[in-house]
Amino acid sequence: MPQEIVFKEERLEYVLDALDRGVDDEGFVVDSEKERILATDGEPIKAEDIGYIGHGSTDFVRNDISRIREYLQESD
Repeated sequence: MPQEIVFKEERLEYVLDALDRGVDDEGFVVDSEKERILATDGEPIKAEDIGYIGHGSTDFVRNDISRIREYLQESD
């Protein structure tokens, strides 16, 4: 059974740091080499747009209920 952690938006940068991710000057999520992380839709994602982080903390899903639902259905 997968474990879930829910956190408040103001803790997002702390959570990203724990996942070895960060936020660039424009608000996009970046990896340790400052390369932008792509969301599950294949486009770079801003930290404020994250709705769900899945599959080993590597899949970033936009904060859109239909995208989250689609992701969860595909991962079953």
